[in-house]
Amino acid sequence: AARQDQADADPASGYLDAPTGTVLDTVGNFGGVTIDGTTPDGCIRTLSIKLDRNGSGADYGNGHADACGVRHGELEASGQLQMFFKSYAVYERYASGKGGPIAVTVTDGTGNGYVLTFLNAVLLNPQINAGSKNTSIMATFDIEGNPAAGGGTFLIAKIKPAGG
Repeated sequence: AARQDQADADPASGYLDAPTGTVLDTVGNFGGVTIDGTTPDGCIRTLSIKLDRNGSGADYGNGHADACGVRHGELEASGQLQMFFKSYAVYERYASGKGGPIAVTVTDGTGNGYVLTFLNAVLLNPQINAGSKNTSIMATFDIEGNPAAGGGTFLIAKIKPAGG
């Protein structure tokens, strides 16, 4: 079994008050999405990012209170992008099987924020919904993050306001 340590002090006594600063605003301060460094023609409706660690774990054996070894696993970066279908540019990128960066920028009210980047993403499983009369055409793509040639799969870069 894993090693357990008993805490004699009340764990709730160490909590801090919630911060009073501004929060990341994915509506008012959505910086947009770029695919291969270019803003897609269609407006982005939804974007989801999922980061998982697959194959990680601790190995335990008889006579050991702690883990005998650790398997670090590997990062799996995936997501989904849904946009209004305005041109064939993003669909053609999917059809070519090309990989490259897909990035999203989001900030708080003061300009602090993050750029979240799939370093070598491939678009998969397109779903083009033509809907019915007088409805918008939506395009949904799964995003598969693959390791870049120089290493790395996903990058989280902190940004600060100009002069900050």
